[in-house]
Amino acid sequence: MKINQLKLGSILSYVSLFVSNLVVFFYTPFMLKHLGQAEYGIYALMGSFVGYLGILEFGLGNTVIRYIALFRAQGRKDKESNLIALCLMIYTLIGIICLLFGFVLYNKIDALFTSLSEPELQIARIIFIIMIVNLALSFPFNVFSSIMSGYEKFILPRAVNIIRSILMPCVMIPLLLLGYKSISIVMVQSIFNILAATINIWYVLKVLKIKIRLIYFDKSFFKDLIKYSFYVFLIALVNQIYWNTDQVILGVVSNTVAVSIFAIATQISGLYMALASSTSVLLLPRTTKMVSENANNIQLTDLLIRSARWQFIILGLILCGFFLYGRQFITLWVGSEYLEAWRIAVILMIANTIPLIQQVGVSILQAKNMHGFRSVMYLIIAIVNVIISIPLAKHLGGTGSAIGTAIGLLAGNVIGINLYYYFKLKLQISRFFKELFQGILPSVIFSALLGGGVRELPIESWFGLILKCFLYFCIYIFIMWRFGANESERGTLVAPFFKLKSTIRNKRLLSQ
Repeated sequence: MKINQLKLGSILSYVSLFVSNLVVFFYTPFMLKHLGQAEYGIYALMGSFVGYLGILEFGLGNTVIRYIALFRAQGRKDKESNLIALCLMIYTLIGIICLLFGFVLYNKIDALFTSLSEPELQIARIIFIIMIVNLALSFPFNVFSSIMSGYEKFILPRAVNIIRSILMPCVMIPLLLLGYKSISIVMVQSIFNILAATINIWYVLKVLKIKIRLIYFDKSFFKDLIKYSFYVFLIALVNQIYWNTDQVILGVVSNTVAVSIFAIATQISGLYMALASSTSVLLLPRTTKMVSENANNIQLTDLLIRSARWQFIILGLILCGFFLYGRQFITLWVGSEYLEAWRIAVILMIANTIPLIQQVGVSILQAKNMHGFRSVMYLIIAIVNVIISIPLAKHLGGTGSAIGTAIGLLAGNVIGINLYYYFKLKLQISRFFKELFQGILPSVIFSALLGGGVRELPIESWFGLILKCFLYFCIYIFIMWRFGANESERGTLVAPFFKLKSTIRNKRLLSQ
């Protein structure tokens, strides 16, 4: 029986998110208790600092996915084999460059983070070294995960992520109880990353039987490859500025406590982003195929609308739920000293909502190789964002950094990119927003108003929070089903149940 990799991969993406969220929910308070605010802040700060070298990937991961999907559609195994060999050589070189840059930055840690004490700096140095080595190794490993995505093989990597999410805390909790700290966390994470990468390599070489061979050097193709990758790289740089610079800025102008609070907020907003991104990445090969088959702008707009409505239904539930009950959740989860994380997370989540539900638009740009303007525009806005965020962080702390980031997101990722979609890509953006909001937006607002009444129930325990969230969930689902979802979306949701019912009935008839 042929397995539908896209559907099952999508389901496993949500399972993976559910499992990782569950792990984060139980594991984070335990880790904070045993590390303390300051050391957790060091751990988060070094993760953000090392993240800057992650941009050395130069966007080749998405490039491999795009060209693998393209060469598969063309039946060009020779070009596919050549591409993989070329990218492996480039990635290995990037890994070496990463180590060299890491050595330079290692000697600058003391000068950059003067707010850290000497014991904190010692921990930071060791964490930095482990993270740099792990990052350098990850570059060539990433080629194999990109190959799997290009082949639309989504099940194994997502299953591995689920297993890794479960095993990580199972290993770390005993170590923390024995007195090991942040350095041991980074070591264990690195080991699990290497194990996961080894599984991907085995699958690509033994199951997919991919041949890696540099047959010839095509100068013209290499130029196209670098050009395409360069603009994806700019987006990676922009994401780095948006999501890691704020913590580095706080580490410089404030202290590790402010970094730890911001890290909790970005962990929450990061899960929100991951929920939306988990399925959009699955559509890049499919979008590339549509573009290669000359799908018109109406068909591409329809694809954008269909995916965006599903995303909006899901994200609307989460955003309003966290806005209503997030303060109580943060207090119960990690303590009232982290309450500012709620405000920071809400700001980031609101600013991110429209960009998240339009991620298929990014896939269309990449498939058409028209993502250059988007990359340059986002980079300019991201630099402005840093300039804005520094004074805001000095005066308002983490909340100021979040406001600066939100301004950048709204200017570039909402206004600027939709103008580009409309004028350059010729997508029907006015129809997109009309059909996106039709039914869903009023349902989200009405659900939030009723959920606000539920929030006033005088129960402040975990039981009370779960009860409130359950009541809000029931309200949201009922209103969205009745007034928000259209007939096609309701049909998609009930189709699996009718199919299951039909299968059970057929089996009964056969057994009689």
